[in-house]
Amino acid sequence: MIFSQCDTSRWKAEISPGAGAVSEVLDAQTIFVNGILTTLPSPSFPTPYYANFYLKDTFCITNNFTLEVKLKNDPSAGGSVTGDTWIYIAGSNVSAGCLLFSEPTSQPLSLIFVGNTSLGNLPELIMDLSSWRTLRFEFIDNVINWSYDGSNFFSLPYTGSICNIEELNIGFRDAGEVDYVKILDAYGTTVYYEEFNDCNNLAINQDCLPPTITASSALVDYCEGNSFQLLGSSNVSVQYIWTGPNGFSSFDQSPIIPSAVLSNTGWYK
Repeated sequence: MIFSQCDTSRWKAEISPGAGAVSEVLDAQTIFVNGILTTLPSPSFPTPYYANFYLKDTFCITNNFTLEVKLKNDPSAGGSVTGDTWIYIAGSNVSAGCLLFSEPTSQPLSLIFVGNTSLGNLPELIMDLSSWRTLRFEFIDNVINWSYDGSNFFSLPYTGSICNIEELNIGFRDAGEVDYVKILDAYGTTVYYEEFNDCNNLAINQDCLPPTITASSALVDYCEGNSFQLLGSSNVSVQYIWTGPNGFSSFDQSPIIPSAVLSNTGWYK
């Protein structure tokens, strides 16, 4: 299922007449059209059909990251009147995704989920998909914040950890379109950005590095009344969780304990 006509070892597309049916793999020149990722009706599978775009790569983003996708499903351009559109994030531990529609009558089928936690029948997932929409999924400390076009609509706490993204699936009923895909790490740094302008020059994701994480302090002994700092370092994006005596806890990378007292004595980790 890897295209041979240009460098699309990470992206592929499949088109099928329905769930469980035999799929046809589309060549790269078909799905990269003027800077847009899209499909047209196949001679084998005329409308209605289902198109799935897959990004197969591993992103070492830990459990805090952001996914942003700009897309539309426009009936005037071959898209679906009902606007069936879905995004699926396959994580190394748990997965996440959503199901969107244009027609209010489809609201009972709308869904957003992370692992075993889900919300359905959401009016926020019914929107006019005939125009470009920028969907944003922010995963922060086991809460997903969902928004589109810059407006946050709801937050959903969840259990478990996505840890790494191993596959991304963007799908449509009929000819949906994707303008770009962006992934940001816990610090807001863009780790992947693809605009689909040239199938021979796709964005490359860096290979995952073996994590090297250290925790230390500049000194071992401090006097009462001194401030001291804990030092965290890592060669990968990680979430820091410090704990220590006297009920101390911090999510900062290198927190400072000001004006230490005797009860601050002990082990910090």
